Amino acid sequence: MLFERWRTMSSAEKAELVGHASVALQELSLAGLEQRLPGASQRELELRALALRYGKETVRALLGVEVPDESVRFA
Repeated sequence: MLFERWRTMSSAEKAELVGHASVALQELSLAGLEQRLPGASQRELELRALALRYGKETVRALLGVEVPDESVRFA
């Protein structure tokens, strides 16, 4: 039934559905970081979320910020 519905959806409907799923995934990722890193600043959480999404190398190249392993906290 799910596959049949997917086949009948327009491209715009599919794009909207995927967009909502992407936002939900980002929110879950941030919530997981908040849970694992209590007391972390919003900036630290956002940088770590970006590193999870795009990779540490990309964050370093674009923002000039080194994102440490999860076991290491920002100062």
